[in-house]
Amino acid sequence: MIQIGKDCTGCAACADICPKQCIRMEEDDRLGHIYPVVDKEACVDCHLCENVCPVNNAEFISFDHVKAYVGKGSAEEVFNSASGGGLAILSKSLINKSFVVYGVRYDHDLKVIHDRATTIKKCEAFRKSKYVQSDTNHCYSRIGEDLRQGHKVFFTGVSCQCAALINFLRQQHIPVNNLLTANILCHGVPSQKMFNAYREEQERVLGKRLVSFLFRNKRVVKSQINSRSAYIEYDDGSSRIVDIKEDPFLSFYYHRIGYRPSCGSCRFTTKQRISDFTFADAWNYDKVDPSYDPLSGVSLILVNTDKASLYFEDVKVELNVKSISKEWALNSQGLFKHPTSLHPHDEEFYTLFKELGFSKAVSKLTKLSLFKRLNRKVYMLIRKVTNR
Repeated sequence: MIQIGKDCTGCAACADICPKQCIRMEEDDRLGHIYPVVDKEACVDCHLCENVCPVNNAEFISFDHVKAYVGKGSAEEVFNSASGGGLAILSKSLINKSFVVYGVRYDHDLKVIHDRATTIKKCEAFRKSKYVQSDTNHCYSRIGEDLRQGHKVFFTGVSCQCAALINFLRQQHIPVNNLLTANILCHGVPSQKMFNAYREEQERVLGKRLVSFLFRNKRVVKSQINSRSAYIEYDDGSSRIVDIKEDPFLSFYYHRIGYRPSCGSCRFTTKQRISDFTFADAWNYDKVDPSYDPLSGVSLILVNTDKASLYFEDVKVELNVKSISKEWALNSQGLFKHPTSLHPHDEEFYTLFKELGFSKAVSKLTKLSLFKRLNRKVYMLIRKVTNR
């Protein structure tokens, strides 16, 4: 019977594989992270839940054979994507090759869920980052059925979800010849409960319903793009752009508050890979080649397997890819070396949240002292001068 506590990633593969359906995913009573709850009376000790768990089991791909690229699509592709459009362009190419694509979208109530797409139009909903843990929505068993029926499948998710899918298929003895996987480099995930608390609070204050929340806004504000901003739309047709300084959820996320506890000890933050592709942002690549602007969007793409290389050939031209050093790619992202450092006072947030509500709790936890504010201004000034 599965017992992994705070190491649990919330991938929900254990609930999907249980033959007695005696595992359900439930929110904890603090910040709403989901964990498996087992009906012990119905459990038959088959141990499938333990075997499918990515915390207990994961097969990594050696970094030795990885090929690294940067790329960006057309201006329209880049604008509509979180990064350089790499994942969207690859997904469309695979749809045209009769693949079924699984990705992450919002539902009608802004819940973040994994879903299935067989058309380019449906794939559009998978664009843009959603900085909330997704409900995997029984996608592992759905993918298993697709593969059994002879479909080719492309799955995108974070590393623990990719590992969970591979484990699920292995336990079900389903061949993976027709499967491609891509992991999004992940800093950590807040819960849906926290995003809902933020949204409900905002709706009470503003007196209108929030209908769209697009992270990584790329509309120019004050002559520049702010990657830590969001574009929000409301049910009255109005919209606005907010940044980390004024929006409580952006501040919550970028200060690494309320992340799932396992994110702080993530075993997938290593140069070894878990999926056929890895997608991330090519931050700071403008220092290597000034023609690339990471703020507008440049994809860092790791092609980790021979199977991935075969399908990547068809999108190289559209993505304007450039082969780069694996070592540069490895050093460009701390997440290839160590997990995200959670907020040092993360544990205080729950108490503040109960007492003050979401926005005030975030504000109190992130408020800087005068000394720290001056230090930050000095740091930003030095950084600005040295980057000239």
